[in-house]
Amino acid sequence: MTERISTHARLESILGSLGEPTRRRIVDALGSEQLSVTEIVEIVGISQPAASKHLKILREAGVILMRPDAQRRLYRVSREAFTLLSTWSGEIAANAKPAGALHEDLTVRPDPVPTALTETDLPAASGGADDDDAAAAQPAPPAAAAAAHGGSSPVRPAAPQTPGQQAQADGAPSFLQNLAGLSRLARRRNGR
Repeated sequence: MTERISTHARLESILGSLGEPTRRRIVDALGSEQLSVTEIVEIVGISQPAASKHLKILREAGVILMRPDAQRRLYRVSREAFTLLSTWSGEIAANAKPAGALHEDLTVRPDPVPTALTETDLPAASGGADDDDAAAAQPAPPAAAAAAHGGSSPVRPAAPQTPGQQAQADGAPSFLQNLAGLSRLARRRNGR
């Protein structure tokens, strides 16, 4: 377990150091050869202080190695760091499902959707913000709808044509009422 934690910490350090584009350009420049700071500055096109800062971060993460050579320091890519990255990404790739597999999983095992809520499932009217949600989800009575549109006589609703409209006309809860009820239940169960 300790080895796994240290591997993950090492991976995090390596990936974190490679998250900056300039550092990736430095690693690309090093490729398979050793370069001095002066050569890195010329190839990558950054200042010497900036190069030194980035090289220090890459060296501390174990991405590159430094070897003194008389008055200069030579840098090269750490094979161990990229072997670790390669092994990790290979394990992820080997265990990953193909892109269409998620869609197949979702179509094979969909979550059940409740068709209706009973009176005991819905919280009692409390006069709080949840009641505003329920009121917004309920259609206005025909007389109120006519008054809102400037009419003086009640508007008679058209005859229901779909099973959902028939159920709503019979007094069964609408989809939006069920959804509002489910939302209130979820908030109540989560303590909100």
